[in-house]
Amino acid sequence: MSGFREPPDWARAFSGAGFTVLGADLLTAPLSQVNTSVLTGGEWREIRFYGIATLGEVLFNSWD
Repeated sequence: MSGFREPPDWARAFSGAGFTVLGADLLTAPLSQVNTSVLTGGEWREIRFYGIATLGEVLFNSWD
């Protein structure tokens, strides 16, 4: 999956409310570069089956 962009200026409102708004660099990070210890065996099966490769693809559940 590609197409992630940097958050627009208005996204700062979410940060002010306690949320973390992720940038394109983190969303396109390979899974090998992020902590995946919370993923279950079932999630890993889906990731392998659908060829999921980035954090953004996992967070936005691109296999559904």
